[in-house]
Formats: sequence, structure tokens, C-alpha cells
Amino acid sequence: MKKFLSAIALCVVTLTAGVKPERTYQEPDDPVEIADAELSKWDKVGKLEAIWGTVDSLYSRSLVPSVTPYETFRLEGWKGERLSAQLLLYTRRGLENVVCGVADLKSGSHAISGDLVKAQFVRYTIADKSDKGCTCGRSVIQPAVLNPDMIDTLSVFNMKPMTVRPVWVTIDLPHDAVPGIYTSEIIVSAKGIKKIRVPFE
Repeated sequence: MKKFLSAIALCVVTLTAGVKPERTYQEPDDPVEIADAELSKWDKVGKLEAIWGTVDSLYSRSLVPSVTPYETFRLEGWKGERLSAQLLLYTRRGLENVVCGVADLKSGSHAISGDLVKAQFVRYTIADKSDKGCTCGRSVIQPAVLNPDMIDTLSVFNMKPMTVRPVWVTIDLPHDAVPGIYTSEIIVSAKGIKKIRVPFE
């Protein structure tokens, strides 16, 4: 019988001298008009904020996330299992050179290599609106939305003002991992800001 394992990942977002964003494609504009009441919510957002979302939700790039903070964000899994989580970064003014790195996961004297953890930026694409009037082959008269869809391989990312950027975190638990609670935090940093630490276990 497999032993139960509660696992933790660490995503460290760091800025190093001379880091330059990699070349990538230009995301489309949001085709949905954003109401003034929603736009005004960005006035209360800081230079950079981060919060855990759920893997079952699609989050708008243009709207401040409406997410209830976790008292303790926890992932649980079996040996040999892949775990997934979604972190939301959002900024009022925009950010340059956001980078994600991963540290080892630790539980007492035991550790899981950070090489088994990935934290990747999620990119947005145009999609059919999810309602009964849409078909797979969208025509020009059918509504469209901007949805998070592609998990990118970019290691460096620039965030535009008043945008949300999901980060998809995956953890491959080793078959020989020692059962336990592995605690850590995500450390988010970018050019011109202080580090933000997002704990989880």
C-alpha cells in the first residue's frame, strides 16, 4: 500500500543582474469590455500581489482576482503522484523581469529536490465564450473571451499594468519520498520591488 505524503513546493522568483526577457508572442487584447466598477478595483492593488487560486478555475487577465485567501494552502498526494497548483500574480503598475526558480522541499531532515518542481507562466489566448450559443468553429459574430490556456516555457516574464498572470506549479513526488509535511514558500521578486513571500505546505 502506498504511504500518504503531504508535499510542499517552493517557487522562488528572483531578479539577477543582466536578466532579459525571452522573445515570445504578443498576447491579444481582451475582447470583453471591462466595466468602470471593475477597473476601479485596480486602484487598491499594490505594485505586486500574489494569492493562491484553484486549478479548477480560469482567471481573467483584466480583472482583479476575487479569491478568498487560504488560511493554510496545502497540497496532499501519494508517492509517485504529480501535484498541481495555481498561483495568481497581479500588478497595478506593471513589472519587468519576473523570474521563477525552485528550491528543495524540506521536512525536518528530509528533502525533495527542487528539480522535481516546475513553476511556469500561463499565457492567454482567444477562445469561444462558454455558453450554449457557441460551437467549436466560432464565427465572427459569436462572442469571444480571453482565457488562460497555454503553459509556457518562458523563464523570464514582463507583466503589463493592471494584469493578472497565473503561474502553474507542478510537483512530481518521488516514489521513494519519506512521508511527511513539507513546508516552504513562494518568493516573488522583480525589478524595483521588495520580495513577496507566499507560504504553503
